[in-house]
Amino acid sequence: MEVVDAKVDAVAILKAYREKFADQDTMINSLFVQLDTELDKLGDPSRSRSDKNDVVLESEYLLTRLRSKLLVELSSIQKVLNSVSNAGATKLFKERLNTVMVYLGRLNDLRADFEVIQRTRYVDNWRR
Repeated sequence: MEVVDAKVDAVAILKAYREKFADQDTMINSLFVQLDTELDKLGDPSRSRSDKNDVVLESEYLLTRLRSKLLVELSSIQKVLNSVSNAGATKLFKERLNTVMVYLGRLNDLRADFEVIQRTRYVDNWRR
């Protein structure tokens, strides 16, 4: 009877983690939407350069917040993977690890774009 209870508990725990990961994805998606909404402002030709610089700065704050949340989750996942022995849990957490790594890769691409903007702003300010 204990073996059946242990399997039921393991299934319930994995289900709870799947739900937690879905909640995390919702929060992460929300931050990506906020970031995208902020970046949409850069396409407005009526905005001044100063306004666009403020948009970039606000976007960098959002990017940093998002990256921080993902790095905390990455650390937690790695900690679990170092201690888990259940094959189902290992698979679930490795899948989540891959998802978080994809998110972080996208953020790194955005960071590279911001670096280009920052260099351009620096050169532009230097010329003045």
